Amino acid sequence: MTWGTVSVFIRPDGLRFEDHGGFEHRNPSTIQLIRDAWERYPPPAPVHSDVRIHTEDGFNSNAHYSYAITRPADVPRCFPHFLFDCWKEVGIASYQDTFDEMVSAGQMPYTDTRAFWIGANTNSLRVSACKMAANYPTIMDFRMMRWNRTDPGALYQHTSSYVSLVDHCRYRVLVDLGAGGFSARLPLLFASGRPVILADRTYESWYYWDGTMMPWVHYIPGGSTPKSIFDAVSWTLANPEQAEAIGKRGQNYAKEHLTHDAAVKRCAKLLWNS
Repeated sequence: MTWGTVSVFIRPDGLRFEDHGGFEHRNPSTIQLIRDAWERYPPPAPVHSDVRIHTEDGFNSNAHYSYAITRPADVPRCFPHFLFDCWKEVGIASYQDTFDEMVSAGQMPYTDTRAFWIGANTNSLRVSACKMAANYPTIMDFRMMRWNRTDPGALYQHTSSYVSLVDHCRYRVLVDLGAGGFSARLPLLFASGRPVILADRTYESWYYWDGTMMPWVHYIPGGSTPKSIFDAVSWTLANPEQAEAIGKRGQNYAKEHLTHDAAVKRCAKLLWNS
């Protein structure tokens, strides 16, 4: 089997897994989500099925499910990604605990009036947007970082430029500039209740493609260029009441659709229609 996949063997008497190797803790987290689904939302009838889940960033048409897709037609093939369990390497020991912490932190007044983004160099927009933001330091704090992989299991403890997601809530506006594939952090940004600006992206999870998460309702669209990101930030800062309402609707969306339990329920629906 291919590296970056998990095989799931579903039988009436239980589950069996084969972890074919993958990036960081993605495969064990995917397995844990499925175990949680079996426990909370067991099959309504006996199931005998073999499934392969792609756990890398892109869409794999040869697997039954992938974390990320590129079009609405593939929503039925999009599986909840690893972060709905945890991402221990970057300091998220429990997704739901971090989600709840983001909600609480977002209830406090922001202490920095700027728009914030931080991340690794995984796409060209991140690079160009950081260069643009450096010209407008009074309204944008965009930072490029590089993980220190001295201890691969605890990257955040060895990376001096690390900013926790909870600490993102100090800022008035949060920006997501996409990633090399899908943006795992996005559900937690919505949990903050801050206005979220989303850059255009090719790959993303099911909630971006299924029509339930809408621009100007749950997030501010950021386009695909530094100029469009600048315009989105400028609009957000100039229209605080509208922006804050969008942030609250985004948070309400996350509370309904992007909790750990919602992800587990989707796992059960996809794997055994529970």
